[in-house]
Amino acid sequence: MSLTNQQALAMHFTLQKLSSRDDLQGKFAYAVMRNLKNLKPVVDSLSEIRKPVEGFKEFEDERVALCESYAQRAPEVDENGMPKKDSNGEIILSNNPAVSQGQYVIDTDKIEELDSKIKALKTSDKYASVISQMESKELQLKEMLNDDAQIEVFKVSPDYIPNNISPNELSILDEMLQG
Repeated sequence: MSLTNQQALAMHFTLQKLSSRDDLQGKFAYAVMRNLKNLKPVVDSLSEIRKPVEGFKEFEDERVALCESYAQRAPEVDENGMPKKDSNGEIILSNNPAVSQGQYVIDTDKIEELDSKIKALKTSDKYASVISQMESKELQLKEMLNDDAQIEVFKVSPDYIPNNISPNELSILDEMLQG
């Protein structure tokens, strides 16, 4: 069985995590190091494709500013983490946008307007080409992830696997185990 680029990427990140452990020794440690070296060209080529095109950072800055302008304001909090209130008992809102689970909190009646403005930003003369290039790169990356990785996996006997490796890590590294 050969690895896809997506599997090679998963193996790389798992090996990267394992390489910082102190309990890896001998043949398994060598296999980790060797496979990291073998996977590097694949990871580098996929990373190159993921790099944003010129102008994307500016687009993203404008998009984030738009989202922040539509986001609800987060309450100011006291030293105990409780919302501060003014003399009328109203919660004092800060200038910081409210965020929940890594996303801005936006009133439902404003979402359609915000979506419309983001779409207009994407299709503007200034950013249409940038978005098109990024979408093309994204499509290219998706296709490449399913391609064969074209690497040689250094194999090691299962006898050398550390005892405290997780089942998830083991399934990702299955291709490097002999037999």
